[in-house]
Amino acid sequence: MDIICAVDLNGILTEINESSKQCLGYLPEELLGTEILCLLVPEDQVYFKNMMHDLVLGDNNRKFKSRFIHKEGKVVFFKGAVRWDAADKLFFVTLREFDDEGLGVRGPEESYHYLFFENPYPMLIWDFENLRILECNRKVLEKYGYTRDEFLRLTMKDIRPPEDVPLFEEFSRSEESYTQ
Repeated sequence: MDIICAVDLNGILTEINESSKQCLGYLPEELLGTEILCLLVPEDQVYFKNMMHDLVLGDNNRKFKSRFIHKEGKVVFFKGAVRWDAADKLFFVTLREFDDEGLGVRGPEESYHYLFFENPYPMLIWDFENLRILECNRKVLEKYGYTRDEFLRLTMKDIRPPEDVPLFEEFSRSEESYTQ
C-alpha cells in the first residue's frame, strides 16, 4: 500500500491519503500540518531536506530510500519518489514500505557504496599516482555537465584551474604528503 502525499515549500504535509494509518499508524488528519522531516529518523533528515532543495532548483524528480518513524516508535523503511511541481509549489511524494535492514545495503562495502552514490553532495575518487578520476556520483556529473563515461576519462588536472595542478601533483607524490 502506497502513501501519497503533498508537501509545501516549508516541508509541511498539506495532503495525505488513508495509507498513512496502515503504514505509519497515523490517521491522515493527525499528519496534516506536520513537518515531514519530523517523521524521518534524524540521520535521514538532512538528506531529505537537501533533496527537496535540489528539486526546487530544477532536479524535478527523485527516487530515494529513507527511514520513517511509526507512531509506535518503530522504524519503517520506505522506497519513495518525489516530484516538484513549480506551478503548485508543492512536492508530490509517493512512499512504498519495504522490509529491509539498513536501506537495502548489507555489510560495510555496500554501506559505503550507498553513501557515496546517494550522497547529495558531489563526490569523486581519484588515483594519486596519475590523477585519473576513477569514480564519481551523480552530483558531480550535474555540477560539471559531463556524462559518466566522459567524466571518467578525465584527470584532476582537467577539472581544476591551472594554478591548482602543481598542488595536486605535489600531494600525489605520497600518502604522507597528502596528510600533512
